[in-house]
Amino acid sequence: MTRKRSGILLRRLCITALMAALSTVIGIICKQFTFGFVRITLENFPLIFTGFCFGPVYGAAAGIVADLVSCLVTGQDIQPLITLGVATVGAVSGLVSLAFVKLRPAAKDAF
Repeated sequence: MTRKRSGILLRRLCITALMAALSTVIGIICKQFTFGFVRITLENFPLIFTGFCFGPVYGAAAGIVADLVSCLVTGQDIQPLITLGVATVGAVSGLVSLAFVKLRPAAKDAF
């Protein structure tokens, strides 16, 4: 693997980790602002962004990491069905970007 290619992969990995952390923090902060049974959060936005920019594998990985870290921090039990749902958010956004957005080869390796 060339040095440039490994740098691109490392940058994608770091941005994916940052988006997973951002999703976790947004989720924890927004759990404080619940109005009765309604809770409005934007915790899936970083996962959608990651999937859209880097593809379904990175989006799903960010979703899984965000859910697992959130369960660890809040002390909740890990529920595989919810983890699968969060991973699906990132994966579907990546698949949508692959299906509907035509990326130039030069722009695809920008990150």
